[in-house]
Amino acid sequence: MATMATMTLAAPLEDTSEITDNNFQVTIDDPKYTLVEFVKNDCDICDDVKRRLKDIAPAYKTSLKVVSLNSDTNLVKPSQFTRQEFPALVLFHVGAYVAALTGDKSRSDIETFLENNHVLKA
Repeated sequence: MATMATMTLAAPLEDTSEITDNNFQVTIDDPKYTLVEFVKNDCDICDDVKRRLKDIAPAYKTSLKVVSLNSDTNLVKPSQFTRQEFPALVLFHVGAYVAALTGDKSRSDIETFLENNHVLKA
């Protein structure tokens, strides 16, 4: 059984993978864009956004990897990449920060964010 401290790889991308502070860098170094959703326990808005990401991910499967990092159990990376606003969606490309989006965003908001940052649909 996977725990918050382990990485669970999901294939296909319809499900988001959980990552930790420990495997964060290797995860975002991927040649695909990587969208990290920083979440908190008991955050209903985080759960809503996660469902939207699961719906969106298949359309971007050739250019985007979607992962989730629990900010309650991983303290280092959230302090570097968020302003402690949750959920926070942070986009990386080949290990470099690209852009961030925070709060309760609609599917359309998320897709516009991705497209404005050159993430192409499959």
